[in-house]
Amino acid sequence: MSATKFRPVSLIYFTAIVSVLFLGYTEAEDDIKLTRHNNGDDPEDLEEREGMIRLSPPTLDDEEQNSPHIPKALRCDGCRAVAYQLSSEFQRRHKNL
Repeated sequence: MSATKFRPVSLIYFTAIVSVLFLGYTEAEDDIKLTRHNNGDDPEDLEEREGMIRLSPPTLDDEEQNSPHIPKALRCDGCRAVAYQLSSEFQRRHKNL
């Protein structure tokens, strides 16, 4: 019987998915509301319903908006962890090129 091996990248994806599933049912912050959408629903009625998701991008100044890099204030630990894992795996697999 062979044991399943978990790579660090798989573990990070698993942790991210589990956290989204469990934290998704906690109290909403700011203007975020959750709802279910049925195909027969009128889109105008959905806005008035409890649970609608409304997300708006952060306001950026001209320098941040035209920059190819994400501003430091918008970086989170999770994003950096995933980026690090992807970068290290990419470098490991392409070191012979």
